Amino acid sequence: MGEERSRLIIRQMYRSMKETMYDARLNVEALPSHARKLLPQISERTFRSYDGTAMFIPDVIHGARVLDIGCGGGSLTFLLSKLVGPSGHVVGVDSSEQFIQLCQEQTDYHMREWGYTQPNCEFIQTDIETLTDFQLEPFDVIV
Repeated sequence: MGEERSRLIIRQMYRSMKETMYDARLNVEALPSHARKLLPQISERTFRSYDGTAMFIPDVIHGARVLDIGCGGGSLTFLLSKLVGPSGHVVGVDSSEQFIQLCQEQTDYHMREWGYTQPNCEFIQTDIETLTDFQLEPFDVIV
């Protein structure tokens, strides 16, 4: 299957799941209020990298381990890191070295913004097919 065809299939999947997905750039009001309140705390550099794809934000995830597949510049990953709290953990995965580098550079900013003394998120540059090579702990939620 070609890369462009794969992207088309993924876009169609996102469109079919509109009830649970939110596009923060196009309709901030559609985000759940607990997530909408956090958007101003996302660094400008991180939010500028957001490509407008939908965001899935579970209602209750405090203390959860979350895997964010295709994390891009980290907008959703950092929102989730706030929502899981210091006892939770979020792993962002993307195949783009540039996005992972951006996320890593922005981690300290977001941890200070959230009031955390240590990071509760990490970023891995890999294709989803090789994610099992990292032997990660199990996840409660995958977005």
